[in-house]
Amino acid sequence: QIYHVLENAPVSRIKTLRYQVPRFHTVGDSHSKNGWPGQVAQHYVGSKLCWNIDHVDLQALDKPSVQEGDALCFCFGEIDCRAHVHKHVKSEARAYQQVIDDIISRYFTYLRREVPLLPP
Repeated sequence: QIYHVLENAPVSRIKTLRYQVPRFHTVGDSHSKNGWPGQVAQHYVGSKLCWNIDHVDLQALDKPSVQEGDALCFCFGEIDCRAHVHKHVKSEARAYQQVIDDIISRYFTYLRREVPLLPP
């Protein structure tokens, strides 16, 4: 893409054009900040469950902010899987498949709502 931009850009634009390498961001619980290489932009948002991911505001992430072309890796769900699915199965007499389906439904509803608000 950068070559196409340069090919059709006036000289004045080429001098001010700054090519930005896309950045990889992690967003989430402790798994978003541990074990990633230093060049990964890590956005720890606390001990959040996948169930309550809708409390995360992607527009308010710490620097570096998400820019056009960047990739995001959401790190949520470990606590849900380890502790909360079983708790809801026992306390609410629900099938584990239904509990998991509810968690995933909330998660994807959030992604569909929030991700379009980020730069294209």
